Amino acid sequence: MEIEIPDKPFDVYIGSRAGVKLLNDIDAAEHRIRIMSPYVSPREMQLLRDRAEQQCQVDCIATVDLQQFDWRQTETARNVIAQERTARPAVRWVFRSLAAIAALLAVFAIAALVMLFVRLEMLLEIEALQPLWVSIPGAIAGAIVAYSIARALPVYRYRYKSMFPVKFLVKQGAGTAGAERSGGEQSHPTPFHHVKLYLIDERITYLGSLNFTDAGLQANVESRLRSTDSELAKQLSSYFDRVLATYPEADVEWLGKRVYAEPKNALVK
Repeated sequence: MEIEIPDKPFDVYIGSRAGVKLLNDIDAAEHRIRIMSPYVSPREMQLLRDRAEQQCQVDCIATVDLQQFDWRQTETARNVIAQERTARPAVRWVFRSLAAIAALLAVFAIAALVMLFVRLEMLLEIEALQPLWVSIPGAIAGAIVAYSIARALPVYRYRYKSMFPVKFLVKQGAGTAGAERSGGEQSHPTPFHHVKLYLIDERITYLGSLNFTDAGLQANVESRLRSTDSELAKQLSSYFDRVLATYPEADVEWLGKRVYAEPKNALVK
C-alpha cells in the first residue's frame, strides 16, 4: 500500500521506492548536494562521487561502527576514500640493489647446480671448478638473505584522503556510559545520530525514514517528506553544519588502513 499526499510547498510519500524522486533531484542538482544518513551503501556513494566529479559540491555525513566494521562498510569506504602511495627514494634504491643481488645469486646457484648434475663425473674431476661447487651453498644462502631483507624493507608509504567531503560519525557503544571523569563529572557517550536529511541546492529538503542505501531508496516501505521551502532548507543546512562541527568522527587515515592493503614493496602482495 502506498500513500502519496502532493501539495505545495511539500509532498508526503509512504511506500516502497520512496527514494526515486530524491535520486532524480540528485541527478538534477546544479550546485550542492548535502546528505545526512547513518547508513549508506556503495552504489549510492558512487553516485555522490560521480556528481562531485561533475563539479557539483557534495557533503555527506554517515556513521561508522568501529567495533563491527563489516564488508559493507569496507566497500562503502572504498568508494569515498582514495589511497595514495609514494616511494621512499633511498629505501627503494636499497630494495632494488638487494633484489638484484638476490636474483644474480639465485641464477648463479641454479646454473651451477644444472652443470653439476648434468655432467657430474666429468666436472667433479676438474680441480679448477672445485671452488665453484663449494660456493653453491653460499650463493643459495646469500640469495635467501638478500631476498628476505629486501622483502622486509618498507619502500612504500601510504596516505588517504576523501574523494569528496564526507564525515563518518563514530557510532559509540554504551560501554563508556557511567564512566567517571576526573572531578567526579558523569560521562555519557554521544547519542547515535539517526537523522536522515537530504538537501538539494539549498532549496529542496527531504526528511523521513529512508537511509541512503539501495534498500532504503528502492525496496523498503519508507516515509519521506519533500519540501521546496527554501527557508526550511537554509535552516536545516545550518543544522547540517553544526553536526559537522560537533560530532566525533572516524579518522580517514584509520579507515583507509582498514579497507586497503598496504604492501611494503613490490615483493609483498
